[in-house]
Amino acid sequence: MSNLEVEKRLGTQIKRGLFVLAALLCFREVTPVVAASQPERGGTPTQEWSQFSVGEQVYGEALRVIDGFYTAPHEGAPELANKTIKDYQSALFIPSHHELDRGDALRLRIVDGTWAQVLRENDLYNPFQQNGSPTPYSGEVYVHLADFQPVEQLEPLNVLDGTQPQDKLITVVEYPFPQILVWEKGSLILRTPVVLGADTDETRTSLGDYKIPLLRISTHMPDYPGVPWDLQFNAQKGQFLHGAVWENWLAIKTALEQQYWGVDLYQSHGCVNLPDDDAFDVSVHGEQMTVARFLFQWAMTNYPTFDPSKDEEVFVAWNDPQREESLRVVLVPTIDDLSSYAQPNSTTWAHIQSQFSELPPTQWILPSIP
Repeated sequence: MSNLEVEKRLGTQIKRGLFVLAALLCFREVTPVVAASQPERGGTPTQEWSQFSVGEQVYGEALRVIDGFYTAPHEGAPELANKTIKDYQSALFIPSHHELDRGDALRLRIVDGTWAQVLRENDLYNPFQQNGSPTPYSGEVYVHLADFQPVEQLEPLNVLDGTQPQDKLITVVEYPFPQILVWEKGSLILRTPVVLGADTDETRTSLGDYKIPLLRISTHMPDYPGVPWDLQFNAQKGQFLHGAVWENWLAIKTALEQQYWGVDLYQSHGCVNLPDDDAFDVSVHGEQMTVARFLFQWAMTNYPTFDPSKDEEVFVAWNDPQREESLRVVLVPTIDDLSSYAQPNSTTWAHIQSQFSELPPTQWILPSIP
């Protein structure tokens, strides 16, 4: 290893260590939020599951941290020995661990009133491991229904009246820190931090002007099942905007609000990681939902063929990325770089740049739909 590489690694470790210290100082008074609805493992499934028939396929969102993956649908079945390997280091330098996080989503086939079989959404990745080797994925992974709640009522959402598909725009800006800015009819309706790809040739998030060709409630990614609320923008590199329940969004939020700009927001594998816990909540018809889920349902209005209630072949919404109605995403280093691209519908880059320049650095914008 060269001296330059050693210095770079040492610098990265020092930066992460400083952030850990800053975050701990920020959070010494904070009590972790725990979902009151978390069931006991292996307990009684929620009443919501009773509406589904045996054999039916339904997406389920994890209610708790889950480390119980079984090779058959009964308590005496062997558990997967090595489960899922999440190879990441979060903003708080949490080491890799081996389970599903609360908020992750899996596509499930109902076995009976207690058990469900985990289904894969694609043939690219096998996220389940057993004794260090991939588990044969032929119906050998089962979970307790009681650990999940069904994903239902995915209604398309608009914030403003009279919005047309062409009136919607997503921008991702790197400076002064990675953040998403969501626009509807020229008005800024959402602003939060995001996590982008680490600065290597393999993991750097692609910048540029894209149309979203694919929506999927959940995707199995390398060594990580159930990544929720997925909007693909770069099909060639497999890059998505998606929920990231593993990030410590409360730590990120607090660090930025305290103007600790050393927080590491470049650590994904290339995707744009969206807030997916209650550190940033959106209010929809009196109910709270995460930013990631809101953005997914907000995008659904641009894809009328997307119907999450149908079978596997239409769980995804493939659309011509050049079609006018497809949702546009522009990723740039600075807000001024937007001027390099074609003008958006319903507004101008100058208007967007003016709105951005008037915002305080960490004024979060979270919509509320009455």
